[in-house]
Amino acid sequence: METIAMEAARYADATVVRLKSILEAVIEKHEPSLVGFLEQPFSAATGASGSTLRGLQLAGIWFQLLGIAEELAAMRRRRMIEKELGPDNVPGTFAFAIAEAKKAGMSAADVQKLLETTCVQPVITAHPTEAKRVSVLQIHRSIYVTLFELEAERWTPQERAAFERRLYADIELLWLTGELRLEKPQVRHEVSWGLHFFKDAVIERLPFALNRLELALEASYPETEFDLPPIIRFGSWIGGDRDGNPFVTLGVTRDALFAHRLVALERYLVRLVELRDRLSVAGHSVKVDDEFKERLDTLLERSERREMLDKRNPGELFRQFVNCMQLKLEATNNAAVEHAFPASGAFAYRTSDELAADLRALERGLAAASCETIAEEHVKPLRRKVETFRFCTVSLDVRQNTAVTNAALRSLWSVINGRPEDDCPPAGDPAWHEWLVAELAEPQTGHFDASPLSEQARELIELLALLADARRDLDERSVGLAILSMTESADDVLGIYVLAKYAGLLQGADDTT
Repeated sequence: METIAMEAARYADATVVRLKSILEAVIEKHEPSLVGFLEQPFSAATGASGSTLRGLQLAGIWFQLLGIAEELAAMRRRRMIEKELGPDNVPGTFAFAIAEAKKAGMSAADVQKLLETTCVQPVITAHPTEAKRVSVLQIHRSIYVTLFELEAERWTPQERAAFERRLYADIELLWLTGELRLEKPQVRHEVSWGLHFFKDAVIERLPFALNRLELALEASYPETEFDLPPIIRFGSWIGGDRDGNPFVTLGVTRDALFAHRLVALERYLVRLVELRDRLSVAGHSVKVDDEFKERLDTLLERSERREMLDKRNPGELFRQFVNCMQLKLEATNNAAVEHAFPASGAFAYRTSDELAADLRALERGLAAASCETIAEEHVKPLRRKVETFRFCTVSLDVRQNTAVTNAALRSLWSVINGRPEDDCPPAGDPAWHEWLVAELAEPQTGHFDASPLSEQARELIELLALLADARRDLDERSVGLAILSMTESADDVLGIYVLAKYAGLLQGADDTT
């Protein structure tokens, strides 16, 4: 282990030296006054305010490059441990945790039960200290990938020189672009920033993480075949956190919900096209079972394009099946682009569960044709993405301050009772509590006209109605938690349920979660 640590440290030092030499070369070319800044920042940055600003920019870029070097060194160290000592000796991994569970006496049944009740949900938010532009994040990723490629020993001197030139170009771009925004980003920019990580990394790497979990389970419990549900989900506050932020309007939240939907749909479409191109299995080379043929026949009939699809890929039943799936998903995506949904009865996917069901049918069909490995390698990863990210990518949490919700409740009380707000019982008064409880005991039927309410109350009711619509039409997991800040009593919590009732958020619900 000590040898591994020393090797990782040597790699980190070499990477830091490489990055520093390139950054210094870029600075010497574009900002000679900052030469030597990294050794003596305070003396080098004194002078004009512009020079100080550029010096701070240089420091920010250097710290980010150091972070990339440290991340690569840590990854290299983990790989070396796994290679020499085995995956169950790498702390913090699934293999390590599952092996420890087995040593502690957990049975396979215990582990399966734990998997069925586990949900890990990281939630992203737009913090000002992380307000980097998406273009800068893309450069960071390119630098990371290039350094990773340079680890390989297979490259010729000319190929290594090409990687070095790419590294120089990326660091030069980083300097010329600037790490941070000079203006406060709008909420739509923050939404795009948050989704960047899903587009470029998270969605694509999720199947790999779950595969590592499966391998860990198989290694520790080889006699058991586990059913692995989607135990990882993701949430976001960006576009839903309106506590003290007047820029998060109803329109912003609606746009964020559709942006989340589009990211998932577009990624699935890309992978479906790739899957279609890969599944060139000729019908005469395998035996396709009747169940799959019947499902394909139904899809072809509903598509109303049977003749065209038959001619496009004659005899390639699995490719025809994916063609039908692609047509359905394109219809769903085209509607989402217009902030709409497929028409009733249209050849489209209404829910992600429908898409996942077709992918499972494709897996079963391939397995029945003795193509299990093809199903495992090419279909299962996409199905796992769909089960995790659904048609919403993340669940949007919505946060508001209790002062706002209580003000809306007073307006609602006034309209319902036909009396001025000044007559409304104050918070904490028994009469106020009794009114809240009575309202919750009485179900809301039909549409509530919010127009007589105050502007603030009307906007809040419309927001809650939007959340109800999103759960019904966008995806049942498109909306996460409703977070109420600065609560002082149980009545504050009851109040948000009263507002939700009049927004239609509780209609048809089996519970009030």
